[in-house]
Amino acid sequence: MPVPGGNATNILTSLMEVGIGFVGFATIVVAIQMSLGKPLTEFQVLLTHYYIEVGLLSVALAGIPVALMDVFGDQLLVWRILTYACLLGVGSYLPLYIRRRRKINAPVPLTSLIVMIGYGMLTVVLALTATELIWVPSMGLVIAFVMWGIGSSSLIFVMMLGQFLEGEEAV
Repeated sequence: MPVPGGNATNILTSLMEVGIGFVGFATIVVAIQMSLGKPLTEFQVLLTHYYIEVGLLSVALAGIPVALMDVFGDQLLVWRILTYACLLGVGSYLPLYIRRRRKINAPVPLTSLIVMIGYGMLTVVLALTATELIWVPSMGLVIAFVMWGIGSSSLIFVMMLGQFLEGEEAV
């Protein structure tokens, strides 16, 4: 029996596995750091929140179409729903993240700037896609969004890992 969504389901399932593996590993690293008696700075707490929340959001956004393929079977409908879900995810999380950064007067290292610019560009592409004036929603866009979520979380984690290893307060 063919799997609804075919190749898309396999790709998204793989992304879910990678995403949840990353979030679990990164969380364990922070827990070990704290158990060694090294408390996190406010900036490190902000970054930890970011990569865990965005990582889990990416996993959820990769899992939703897998379930919807079974329910609807219409791939275009699934990609439309996911385009709006991605817009809702970034549209609700990005202002929250920026507010958290301002609250603690966090520095804006190059890595964070690249991540924010990437989300800004993805938001524009998602908004254009939602209008369906230029192109229709597709698996590629959803996969790109999920991969950016996992990738940006990984970048932020690596930046924070560098701080742990070097003992710096902020990069």
